[in-house]
Amino acid sequence: MPATVVSGLRAYSLGQARDALDAGDFSAAEYLAQTRSEISRLEPDLRAFISLTGLTCPPARGRAGALTGLTFSVKDTIEVAGAPTTAGSRLLREHVPARTAGVVRRLQAAGAVLAGKTNCAEFGIGNLETNSPVRGQTRNPWSPGHTPGGSSGGDSAAVASGLVTFGVATDYGGSVRFPAHCTGIAALRPTPGRLPLDGQLPQFAAEPPPTLPSRTQRRLQTPGFLTRSARDLRTLLAVTAGDALRPPRVHRVAWFADEVSDEVAEVVANAAHALAERGAHVAELPPPDVAGAVDTLAQLRAAEGLPEIGWLSDGREELLSPLVRHLLTLGTPPLPPGIAGRLRDWETWQARLFADVDVVLTPAAAGPAFPVDPDWRLDRTALDRHLRLATLLAVPAVVVPCGTSAGGLPIGVQVMAGRGRDEDAIETAIRLETAFGRWNPPSEAR
Repeated sequence: MPATVVSGLRAYSLGQARDALDAGDFSAAEYLAQTRSEISRLEPDLRAFISLTGLTCPPARGRAGALTGLTFSVKDTIEVAGAPTTAGSRLLREHVPARTAGVVRRLQAAGAVLAGKTNCAEFGIGNLETNSPVRGQTRNPWSPGHTPGGSSGGDSAAVASGLVTFGVATDYGGSVRFPAHCTGIAALRPTPGRLPLDGQLPQFAAEPPPTLPSRTQRRLQTPGFLTRSARDLRTLLAVTAGDALRPPRVHRVAWFADEVSDEVAEVVANAAHALAERGAHVAELPPPDVAGAVDTLAQLRAAEGLPEIGWLSDGREELLSPLVRHLLTLGTPPLPPGIAGRLRDWETWQARLFADVDVVLTPAAAGPAFPVDPDWRLDRTALDRHLRLATLLAVPAVVVPCGTSAGGLPIGVQVMAGRGRDEDAIETAIRLETAFGRWNPPSEAR
């Protein structure tokens, strides 16, 4: 297997590909033909996709949309009418939905062309990995011996390698943000509820109805995007959000980088310094109890169990991956005393924080992408704790690459903003991308 698994199309961000199409540098048909060729060439090594579409140009219907002719992938936990949607599980091998999730419908209405459904951890439960019973192990395009992250590693591999222009996935605890960190691309977790929430498996499935949907996951999970440029996140938000974009406001910046490797802490500090050089008022923030936030979120989720998966797998548990089967055996422990008070404390902290600052920089993860390891028993809860903090706070968050590890892998920074202020997080990421450039391995010229 080659040291890197990337396509020449990787040079084009969404905006650059759209400009090239508008300028006539190549036609939409040529762009799609090249995409088909590159997927055929690279997919056997990457294993980014579970299923592929025909990649044909949509018929012209009046005025061209903002995304006409541009390709995208969709995580296999998101329903697309007529396309097999397995959520990475053998339980759903035959599931072909009759409906398309609202976020995908809006992208297709803008002219985007679906390339295929991407590999994901089974039902999005992957211990930060993407290794499904349906497709197997997805590889990191920059270092195939390392993970592309999870649970949306299929999308991060497809976007980072250049096989699609952008990816659409879901983010609960960090499922678009950690993969972006691992593969050196940008990702947006919008404010929960700002994008359509329908068509996600299993907790938003309408047929068959779940017996007891997870209230916490329904409140905190959201569709999100992965792109090769932070600028493209603004375009995708404008196409899919149910409201108009707001002017960004990035004047007051706080940051902290606790309990991470020295090289990660240095990257976050450098990102804060870059914003200060560009006129922002920047201050280091005493770190909150991030581990406590992660524990609170875990207790909320555990107390609700996995009722939809239990309902789907009843009598067929042998088809589940060992990790998901193990989680089902744990049952649903009661919520511990005092958790309501902890939630109120976090709500108060969040409200005060974003009354005083516009955005907060944190590590995206405690270290770079880890080597592929099939052992589902590994405990990686400390690695993505800052991502889960943003989830508990129910705030928008962007991850953008701002540095490189000693081993040559990308290191991302997370940008959190106040609820409904997704534009502030995106604008901050754009400024960081301007400062540090789009990520390339050290062996490749920027």
